Amino acid sequence: MTGVAEKALARPVLSVAIASVVLLALAALAPRLNHGLIGVELLPERPDGGPYSPQVKRAYSLVTEDFPAGVISPVEIVIDAPFKDPDIELRVAELQAAVAIDPHFAGASRIQNSPDLKVVLITVPTSHSPETESAHEAVRRLRDVYIPEIFADTSVDVLVTGGPARAADYLEVVERYAPYVVAIVLIFSALSLLITTRSVLFPFLAATAHLLSLAAAYGIVVIAIQQGIGAGLSLLRYHHIPTIESWGVVLTFALIFGVYVVLDLYQAARIREKYVQTDDSIEAVTYAGCVRPRRHWSWSGCFSC
Repeated sequence: MTGVAEKALARPVLSVAIASVVLLALAALAPRLNHGLIGVELLPERPDGGPYSPQVKRAYSLVTEDFPAGVISPVEIVIDAPFKDPDIELRVAELQAAVAIDPHFAGASRIQNSPDLKVVLITVPTSHSPETESAHEAVRRLRDVYIPEIFADTSVDVLVTGGPARAADYLEVVERYAPYVVAIVLIFSALSLLITTRSVLFPFLAATAHLLSLAAAYGIVVIAIQQGIGAGLSLLRYHHIPTIESWGVVLTFALIFGVYVVLDLYQAARIREKYVQTDDSIEAVTYAGCVRPRRHWSWSGCFSC
């Protein structure tokens, strides 16, 4: 690593230009990252056997042809009104007729009443498992189209729950609060570097470089995992999955950014320590670029700036 650092410092402009072009090219693919939930349909087939062997996936496909996966975890519609009310009974029948011809739903809906006959529960299976976009679209159709139209002129509360609704709401929460997670991580990382290095420019440059490198990493995920380019190479042997788990994208951002900050402090301490000894900035940066551990070093050089 010392040799790499020396060569990069010998031609700093060229090194920065090459690194920036590569990172920007990969980061441009990051918006194509398809995040969501992974159901059984999206799990890769493993020719070496195991729980996701071709035989298991084949059996699952055969079962779902006649028994939709949404039957296991259906959509549940809760109506806060007595079913014996003729008006409610008519609207429930209209809702059942609407979902019966919708391709996102499968099978006949089922009606249940609470013991006191004041709440109605309609269970509707979806065509696909709760993690799929088809099931989420079914939830959106109920909430945004069918229920508002059928119960528009009433004060009845109609709620949609069940497995598909929970999955759709989970993804919505992740998308809504992910920018806040990014902002919090950036702010606290910048404050940590600002307090420890006492430099205003260093936290800004570090955050920019880290965001660019993380975006480039997500671009590699799009190429390798999502699009499956190189998945068949014998040396790599990874599986192609068209969807990346949403929680993984957010969690890896926070964890990797935290690791970046720790490495920044480590490198800053090494640079400061060597600079105090030699008064040579080039040699100090080259020394910090060497990843070989030393027996004696301390953080004091970083904090005593």
